[in-house]
Amino acid sequence: MKTVSAWPYFPKETINKILIHIKEVLSSRRLIMGPKAEELERVFAERIGVSHAISLNSGTTALEVALRFLNLKGTEVLVPTNTFVATANAVIYAGGKPVFVEIEPKTLSISFEDMERKTTSRTRAAIVVHLGGIVVPKLLEIIRWGKRKGITIIEDCAHTLGSSNGQDHQPGKSSLAGAFSFWPTKILTTGTGGMLTTNSHRLAEYAKSLRYHGLVHGNLRKIKYFGNDWCLNEILASVGIEQFKILNQNLKRRRQVFEWYAQALNSVDTIQIPIAFKHSNTNHYKFWVTFKKPIDVFSLHQIMNKRFQIQTEFLYWPPVPLMPLYKGMGQYDWKRYPMSNKALRNHLCLPMHPIMSRRKVDYVVRSLKNAIGQVLYDKEKA
Repeated sequence: MKTVSAWPYFPKETINKILIHIKEVLSSRRLIMGPKAEELERVFAERIGVSHAISLNSGTTALEVALRFLNLKGTEVLVPTNTFVATANAVIYAGGKPVFVEIEPKTLSISFEDMERKTTSRTRAAIVVHLGGIVVPKLLEIIRWGKRKGITIIEDCAHTLGSSNGQDHQPGKSSLAGAFSFWPTKILTTGTGGMLTTNSHRLAEYAKSLRYHGLVHGNLRKIKYFGNDWCLNEILASVGIEQFKILNQNLKRRRQVFEWYAQALNSVDTIQIPIAFKHSNTNHYKFWVTFKKPIDVFSLHQIMNKRFQIQTEFLYWPPVPLMPLYKGMGQYDWKRYPMSNKALRNHLCLPMHPIMSRRKVDYVVRSLKNAIGQVLYDKEKA
């Protein structure tokens, strides 16, 4: 039974409403920087609880804009080993140097203790990446620490729209900036696109300038910065508006899928469910399990995909320092990150999206039990 790992959530009625929006946009002839993008920005800012939300062409651009605002030339930025390569790339685009930090095994997110160890006189900023819908547990402590140290905290919130830290505190609210992604696999998708959230008026104006070639107050005769073509067009903003209206429905469905998993996995004594997934403040963007005894997760992944046609994933493997691009720099030795290596080799992401049925969940769990047995048998036989 073919089972995909992610699936964009577009109920039929939502598609029909999006088509109405698209007709309105095309009839208006206003294709960029119009009322649709403004509406999406307004509702997004209200949801996060910030003064400004600036729509952009990607979450990566949102990160780069926030980092460029800091003037990073000759400085370092702390980045977790475990993130998508775009996080570290944005630092380099903005003129800084990524310094990789270990992760916490329970959340696979950045280790505050190792952040402190890796901080030097050259540290200008740190990017906190929330993974799989789990908000970094020490987020507010990290932000306070950053203020004491003069280190600016930026949040990569690509996975966490709809999550909170358990105190109704939204990611992307209390740091300088939050960077959200609208990639096809995300909770809210516009195909491509992103959003920068901030309470800084200066950063908001800077972002609005950079997304349209660095102009000043909409005047193309006055270019102040090296900007780019980074707008979210009106058609994609229309998709985002309707996606936003079904966000809570999406989250509710994901929570139900998680509950089915939790029930079915009770019979699999070799695995553990990270406790953070059991909290109601998690959006269940992703769902991974860990293992009580050593197991070859890469063989497990292959069996699940090839034999059972179930798409499983890793968050992430390979990690950024092992990517050919970063290995080629000769600056990052993976042996220096034993915690990350151990944690990332002990997890597997199972399919998680709002279209999954109870039948599919049960099939995934049965297949996982069989695959684990096969991997352990092959190990003993070897």
